[in-house]
Amino acid sequence: MLEGIARYLHDKGIVTFDPDGITGDVFIEAMPDTPSSAVALMSTGGPEEPNIRYPFDTRSFQVLVRGGADPRPAKTRAEAIYNALQGLTGVTLDDGTYVVGIGAIQPGPIRVGQDQNNRHRFSLNFWARVRAYTEHRQ
Repeated sequence: MLEGIARYLHDKGIVTFDPDGITGDVFIEAMPDTPSSAVALMSTGGPEEPNIRYPFDTRSFQVLVRGGADPRPAKTRAEAIYNALQGLTGVTLDDGTYVVGIGAIQPGPIRVGQDQNNRHRFSLNFWARVRAYTEHRQ
């Protein structure tokens, strides 16, 4: 799911996704030291165990946005990610994940301080109701 979200944000022009993880500025399950301006998508589990009565799983994930010494560009980017994902419904991501719905856990980006290199960071947390299309579910 996270790679699909990275590709979705790339298509919106908010991040630069490299499927090989060598270049670009969005990363899955990690936040490397470079580049300075970067976005990390990290799974955080889910609020509940899967219920077989529903054709979807509810997962949660965190988006960590890092910028430079000026907090404004990182906050602007975090707001763009919030606007792109909050309320997203009925979309099949490039990785085959069908998004029933995505919602924010808090209303907008939260400043989480600076890292050891004085780069400002903002966090967003979302829940996602998703279904992966596989042959046995058709």
